[in-house]
Amino acid sequence: MRGHPAGLVERIVGTVAEMQAGRVHAGGRPANQRGEIGVRHSLMRRSGAGLIRKDKVERYTIAMITSNLPHGQSGRIFLVAIVLIAALAAGLVASRFMIDRTQDLRAAQLFPTPRALADFRMETAAGEPFTRSDLEGRWSLLFFGFTNCPDVCPDTLAMLAQSMEQLRLMRREELPQVVFVSVDPDRDQGELLEEYVAWFDPEFVAITGPEEQLQALTRQLGIVYWREQPDENTGFYNVDHSAAVLIIDPEGRLHGRFGHPLVPEDVVADLFRISS
Repeated sequence: MRGHPAGLVERIVGTVAEMQAGRVHAGGRPANQRGEIGVRHSLMRRSGAGLIRKDKVERYTIAMITSNLPHGQSGRIFLVAIVLIAALAAGLVASRFMIDRTQDLRAAQLFPTPRALADFRMETAAGEPFTRSDLEGRWSLLFFGFTNCPDVCPDTLAMLAQSMEQLRLMRREELPQVVFVSVDPDRDQGELLEEYVAWFDPEFVAITGPEEQLQALTRQLGIVYWREQPDENTGFYNVDHSAAVLIIDPEGRLHGRFGHPLVPEDVVADLFRISS
């Protein structure tokens, strides 16, 4: 990150102090013309990132604060001006950080601060317990769906399987753990659930659990699902659900997400960058 809030604020504060003493004029013009700076100067530099030029923002902000004040009142808002300018400086630097992060990643969307997960208790297809501790110690990818899903679930699992195969070909020492969470525990259990995920990749883990535990997990992850009413004749029902793939870091925290649809090359590239 090229900018630094402290340095930017120091330059602005110094300029404000000089302007109060009458030694510096905004935009290099006499003090009585400082209000014209908003018209005379463009604030944007058309570069690759399209960022605001800091030097002009500094002077523009200073001019707008001080141009229309009577001479005796300019000193009274000195502290207020510093606070406002500091907030502006911090915003510019934060924006630059977010732009850089977006340019670095192809598809992953990371949270500014990873979110800690409360403990939960689910079961694997083999009937073994699966808790928050099973998400610790390595990167994990969580996807929520159900085995009767006609399109999104098989498509996503297939793309994840391709991503893991590409990582194997690259001789990645440790692959992310891929966990398929069924939101249809009444139909998805045991051997059926195990065979479903193994068809895509034998290393994939399948889990589900009672409705209470399932909701406790999905709510803290921001996952939603809704079961339709069963058909009167066949009893079949569909389940609407979130399609994102969640990224869990080795500390068991929600780190980010991949949106639907997945592109294996983008997933692999982002996993390399995130886990490096």
